[in-house]
Amino acid sequence: MLTAFRGAMSVPDVTAAAKDIACAIPNLHFGELFDGLKEVGPLLATAIPLGVYNFTEGMDNARVAAVGVVLSFIGLIHAPEVGWNMNGPVALGYLFVAVVCGAFAATRPEPRVPDAEEVELDRVHGG
Repeated sequence: MLTAFRGAMSVPDVTAAAKDIACAIPNLHFGELFDGLKEVGPLLATAIPLGVYNFTEGMDNARVAAVGVVLSFIGLIHAPEVGWNMNGPVALGYLFVAVVCGAFAATRPEPRVPDAEEVELDRVHGG
């Protein structure tokens, strides 16, 4: 609004432009979503369990992500050539993963010790 007083824009032009502003609700095509799931569905049967496994194993391997930071920063992985700061965004991604995995590893509680009754039930029922 201050630019209108300085002569950069005129108030009638801004008012006319504001009249053309509109909002619309997007059309949702759920049929297309489910058609795509027919093709991807068999892959999800293996991809989801493997993704969960990789995530949980990654929590134990924060050191591997830290090595990925160094290797990608100097260009030994994920870069066309070796050099200094060859792929900074990928190195930052590895650093983020290392921090998250390290936080999970640092806060992981000790396994619960079963009491005598549970041990006896496991012995009797083969648990």
